[in-house]
Amino acid sequence: MKVAGIGAIRKELAFLPPKELSEFCEQLILFQKNNKELATYYIFYKHDEVGYRTDLKHWLDEEFATMFNNYYYLLKSIKKTSKLLTLRLKCSGNKQTETELLLHFMLHIHTVLGVYSKYKAVESVFVSQVKKAKRAIAKLHEDSQSMYLDELEELTNNMGLALQDL
Repeated sequence: MKVAGIGAIRKELAFLPPKELSEFCEQLILFQKNNKELATYYIFYKHDEVGYRTDLKHWLDEEFATMFNNYYYLLKSIKKTSKLLTLRLKCSGNKQTETELLLHFMLHIHTVLGVYSKYKAVESVFVSQVKKAKRAIAKLHEDSQSMYLDELEELTNNMGLALQDL
């Protein structure tokens, strides 16, 4: 069986009755977590990007508040949160949302995990988030870029890293 291209699928979806289309969407949502995240964004947050940012910031706050004190589990929790955040940012596709949330995530890494900053694993997670944030900032308008770059530079300096080296 050959998998149909996106153009053929799009044409066929146009002819489906609303009930069948709804059932199809339900099946997609049940099939994979990524589809569920995307459906949640499109149904509840597509027209309210600020509300989406706010909800994700609250989610990040809750995630960091419930993390373990043990270094091993703390690092696992940070990596899991980073992976989920990346998935949720892909749903939005808005670079300003991505930038704000990555900076919020790095702020949590800096404030909550300042004790563990000497460990290489925490530093590598922080550095990878800095690189993601720099790529997102580069795609923003020039006026917004300077504000976010200043905030990013302040965070990296507080961690003892130079932004230019990353």
